[in-house]
Amino acid sequence: TEEEKEADKEPPLTPEEEAEKELEESLEGMADVEVDDEKLMFKIIRASFNQRRKTLANGLNNSPELHYSKEQIAEAIEKLGTSPSIRGEALTLEQFAQLADILLEMEGK
Repeated sequence: TEEEKEADKEPPLTPEEEAEKELEESLEGMADVEVDDEKLMFKIIRASFNQRRKTLANGLNNSPELHYSKEQIAEAIEKLGTSPSIRGEALTLEQFAQLADILLEMEGK
């Protein structure tokens, strides 16, 4: 019946969830990227797009999912070889993977 069809539907996604779903779907079709911690990479990607018009550093600093100091984040972005004022949308998937590996390496220190 029509009521059963309505009950089976998932609740609508928030704009953030919709953006994350689209990002994950678009990334599925891309070539595999070498990264030591895929979950960390996706947390970084989410954090970098979570707030509009924010630099990558501010997006990562403001993320409740990431637990790095401002100094660690700044150092990782510097090691990546990009400008400290770069925005998340300017990074390639490979750069997100490199950034995740750099931050993961810092955890081990």
